[in-house]
Amino acid sequence: MSLMCTSSGLLFRLRIRHSDNTKLKSLLNSEGSLLAFSGFPDKDASAAGAIASNIWTSFQKSGQYSLDDGKLNCVLVECKLGKIAITKVANLLLCLCAKETVSYGMLKTKIEAMAAYLEEPLSQVASS
Repeated sequence: MSLMCTSSGLLFRLRIRHSDNTKLKSLLNSEGSLLAFSGFPDKDASAAGAIASNIWTSFQKSGQYSLDDGKLNCVLVECKLGKIAITKVANLLLCLCAKETVSYGMLKTKIEAMAAYLEEPLSQVASS
């Protein structure tokens, strides 16, 4: 059994790339249920996860119908308290919340790096 298959292994992987500019990293199922997180308290992380899932689903549907493109890779959103990036990893959603001072380019680079880091282990877990 790999390190990734345990909840402590997943938390380790989420925390390993934690920086001062990152407020929250969370892993969600497609319904928005929080599977793992590093950052905010549990209640806030759950609420952020539900919102992130809703945003992803809305943008994915809009892209499929209005843009004739169902290949959404990343959503970047600016909120009152910071910026959010959302992307799909295996069959899950990865959400990264950062301070408002982080540029969109840096935020996109961070979430792409984290997604690449988690892709193989999560794909193995999802297929088992």
